[in-house]
Amino acid sequence: MTPSIEESTHLISISRLLRRGGVEVSVQGFRGSVREATGEDFQARLAEAGERAPYLVVNLAGLDYISSAGLGLLLEQASIQKRPVRGWTPQ
Repeated sequence: MTPSIEESTHLISISRLLRRGGVEVSVQGFRGSVREATGEDFQARLAEAGERAPYLVVNLAGLDYISSAGLGLLLEQASIQKRPVRGWTPQ
């Protein structure tokens, strides 16, 4: 029997650091669900991945569920992500 979304409280993260053409990119993938029980772990993994490289790619395709609070954590990380001088800068 497959657990329902409400019962699923696991979160698995997969990290990779890629270098393409001299540019480092941190890739962070997730599986499971992002909810109150896993929110702190989600936030910590995003922050760790964001510190590894100036560019961060987050793969959410493996998530069964993401709460509005989890989405807020993702947007918060996007707003504080360090960007290189030649990268996109908000106006």
